[in-house]
Amino acid sequence: MLSDATARSSATLQVAVREMRLIFERILLAAGVPEGLVPAVRECAVASAAVGLGGFEMLCEEHERIGAESKRALQLDQTGTTTTLDAQGQHAWLVAPAALDIAVDIAAIAGAGHLELRNVRCARELGVMEGLAHRHGARATVTAGTDHATVSLTIHRPPQSLQTWDPVLHRAVHSGVAVDSDLWWELHRMSARALAPDSVASRRHAGPVIVTDEGRIIGRPVDDDTDFTLLRHPA
Repeated sequence: MLSDATARSSATLQVAVREMRLIFERILLAAGVPEGLVPAVRECAVASAAVGLGGFEMLCEEHERIGAESKRALQLDQTGTTTTLDAQGQHAWLVAPAALDIAVDIAAIAGAGHLELRNVRCARELGVMEGLAHRHGARATVTAGTDHATVSLTIHRPPQSLQTWDPVLHRAVHSGVAVDSDLWWELHRMSARALAPDSVASRRHAGPVIVTDEGRIIGRPVDDDTDFTLLRHPA
């Protein structure tokens, strides 16, 4: 576990995927990304970090803007055999999950999926789709420009193992992902904004029990070892 400040022992940390997901998800929630969209955007950010794209630095610098952009709608247009997705200026991590689903749907019907994306901010980050496509049993090629990209996708054999389900994630799970320690702890501090502020009230509602203002304990299991001395006003 790397969520302890005592772990700051070197200039570079190898962060576990579990820790990345936890911290990234909290940051995205605090930034205002809709709860239902957070897991998909989080996976894009994790994949970005794992393959050496914007990853950690981009999340640190762009999280607030990503949160603001997440309220916009995507615009899909189908003219003949051409399918175009207009991102309306949204960050690539917000666009990639929907774009991947659309390309997979097209490929399932036509044998191959071809999708044009327009008005994507940080379009190079759409490269995460190449790794995430494996989860659908697909192979994708992303050619990105400044604010646009082309996605070509074909359906292959369904994944039979974690390694074939997501090769990028498989490597990260076994080896961790390298990150500058100062940057990681900055992200860690930022993620705390998604948590309830420490107070007597928040402590009364933490864990499996609730302690009312009158001191009545609700939902306490028989083997619970809650230390009620913690229910005092912060110094």
